[in-house]
Amino acid sequence: MCLQSLQALSNENLALNAISKAFSALYLYDYLLTIGDEVQFAWKGRKTWLFSIYVLNRYATMGLILLYWIRPRDSLGTQASCSRTVIVDQVFLVCITLFSQLFMALKVYAVTSKNKPLTGALVSLMVSQLAFGIFSTGRSILDPPMEAIKLPDCEGVYRSCALGGKFQMAYTALSLAFGTRSRFSTARAALSRTHEGGKHLDVLAFMAIICFSHPWKDRGLITTLQRTICQDSTGYFLSVLSIQIFVTVAVSSGAPYPRALFPVITNVLIPLMVSRIVLSLRKAASPVVSYGDWTVKNLTTVETGDSALMFNHEMQFRRRTAFSSREEE
Repeated sequence: MCLQSLQALSNENLALNAISKAFSALYLYDYLLTIGDEVQFAWKGRKTWLFSIYVLNRYATMGLILLYWIRPRDSLGTQASCSRTVIVDQVFLVCITLFSQLFMALKVYAVTSKNKPLTGALVSLMVSQLAFGIFSTGRSILDPPMEAIKLPDCEGVYRSCALGGKFQMAYTALSLAFGTRSRFSTARAALSRTHEGGKHLDVLAFMAIICFSHPWKDRGLITTLQRTICQDSTGYFLSVLSIQIFVTVAVSSGAPYPRALFPVITNVLIPLMVSRIVLSLRKAASPVVSYGDWTVKNLTTVETGDSALMFNHEMQFRRRTAFSSREEE
C-alpha cells in the first residue's frame, strides 16, 4: 500500500518538473528581452567583479534548472526507485535554492551600492529558508528503509517535497522581481527598469504556466501540490511585496512615495486576482485526493510575517477501509 502512495507522490513530483520548466521559460523570456543591453553593458564592458556576479546570477541557476529538467528519471515500479526519485528531487531543489538565493543576495548588494541593512535582511531570509530546505532533504534521506515505512511516514516525505517546491518558486520569482536587466549603473535606474519594464507580465505568465502547464491525467483533477501552490499564492505575493516595498523605499530615496506603490499594483493585486479566480474554478474539482488506502484532505492555511512565509499545514488522514467498514455497520 505504501508503494502505491509513493508512486502517487513520485508522479506528483512531475508538477515540480513543470515548475522548473516555467522557471526556464521565464529566464529565457528575460534573456530575449535584454540581450541588447547585456551585450552592450555586460559583455562589451569592463570585466569587473560585478560582471562575475551578473554572469553567475544569470546562467548558473538556469543551468541547474535545465539539468534538473533533462535528467533521466527512474521508473516508478519499485519502492527503491520511488525513494530515489523523491531524494534526488529534494537534493536538486536545495542546490537550485542555494545558488539562486546566494547570487540574488550578491547582486542586490552590488546594485544597491552595498546597502548593508538590505543585504543583511536578504541574507538572513536566505539562510533561514535554505536551512529548512537542507533539513527537509536530510529528513527524506535519513528516513527508514522503504520496506519499513508505514503510510503516515509518507506524509512527511510529501510535505517536504511540497514545501521545497513552494520555497523554490517564491525565491525564483523574487530573484526575477529584482531584475536581471540592471546595468549596474545606479540603484534607481535598476529599480526603474525592474518595476516599469513590464514585470507584471512576468508574474502573470509565471502564474499561468504554474497553474496550467502540467498535463492533467484525470479530467477536472488538479493535483494536491498544484492546488496548494494556488492556495498559498496569497501569502507568497504578500511576502514578495513586503521585501519589494522595503527595497523601493530604501534605495529610491529621491523618488516620490506613490512610485513605491507601483509594485503593489503590478506584482500583487493583478496576480492575486488571477490566482483567486483560478482557485475558485479549480477548488471544487478535486477536494480530496487519494493515495493508496489513504484519503488526504488538504486544509492548508497561510500566515504571513514581516518578511517570511510561514506555512501551517494541517493534513487530515482517514482510513478508507475503516470508513467503509463503519458504513457497512
